[in-house]
Amino acid sequence: MNLNIGIDIGAANIRMVVRERGLVLDQSSACAMKKGACIATGDEAYSLLGREYASLEVAFPMAAGVISREDALEAWLRYVIGQAASMGLARVSRVLIAKPAMMRLSQAQRMAMLVMRAGASSCAVMSCDLLAAIGSGMDIAASRASFIVDIGASHISATVAARSQIIARDYLNLGMDSANGIIRRMIRNKYSLAVGPATAETVKRSLATALEKHISIKEQVTGFDVTKGFPGIAQVDRQDIRDCVEPILGQVRELAMSVIDGCDSRIQADILEDGAYVSGGGAMLDGICEVLESATGVKFSRAENPLLSVASGLEKVISSPDTYAGLLEAQQTIFDRRSPGR
Repeated sequence: MNLNIGIDIGAANIRMVVRERGLVLDQSSACAMKKGACIATGDEAYSLLGREYASLEVAFPMAAGVISREDALEAWLRYVIGQAASMGLARVSRVLIAKPAMMRLSQAQRMAMLVMRAGASSCAVMSCDLLAAIGSGMDIAASRASFIVDIGASHISATVAARSQIIARDYLNLGMDSANGIIRRMIRNKYSLAVGPATAETVKRSLATALEKHISIKEQVTGFDVTKGFPGIAQVDRQDIRDCVEPILGQVRELAMSVIDGCDSRIQADILEDGAYVSGGGAMLDGICEVLESATGVKFSRAENPLLSVASGLEKVISSPDTYAGLLEAQQTIFDRRSPGR
């Protein structure tokens, strides 16, 4: 299949790459909806999060590895494919779209259908974990096994691949976004301050750490003081945020150990000798590699650009699709849009 556009629509961000152009879009995947119509997308829509009113809502197209808002997803697809065409980047859009590792084939095919409804001429689907591995520089076509833990906003996967096949894989139907609700409840209970999801995300990025022993720092947080009835300020400690993310990190450790334990001894030897990678937004956590290494005994390295690992993988695949043809999990092509019933 000849591909020229790669799209990664996650629970937190959307990224688009174009063959021979590289990354052309990297924004929040937020979509502001008013009375069923999309009025803003990306960072502009994200700025409205927590500022919604009766007829305005901020929606995200993906959550927990599945399509959560099809209207938001379709609005985004129409926007990005239209942008590619209007900018002359890809007048005939042949799209590769990234899907969460746990997404069922029926939903992947639904995504492909929505891509083509948005104006693409063809679409193929490939798993985020494999794309992250490719984008991290791992040779998943080699006979030696490669191991990657991808820690995303709404899902986490641990995957072993070799000879262009998945040897072992498991996943969690949660991601680092799950910590945001815990952080909001903690700040309300401990500091009597009500904060929105955007504030929780900001303080998580600033203070979260995977390390038990860390430098104690604080960050000023502004919200609504629920005891006094007017705006207030609190100094949130790093340990508070670590306590909020630890339940998720504990599950990540167990996930990695479980996948390795389920492999045969030769595969385990490959992983132990060659090490593993961690990618996704969770890879940015201070000490995440050390924590995973301590739990599994395997040397972990952070992907060169963990936030863009999937996008980098998309770029490599659309540049050389025949090399990765065996990994394309679902594809659907419209040959002639003028034919009856189309």
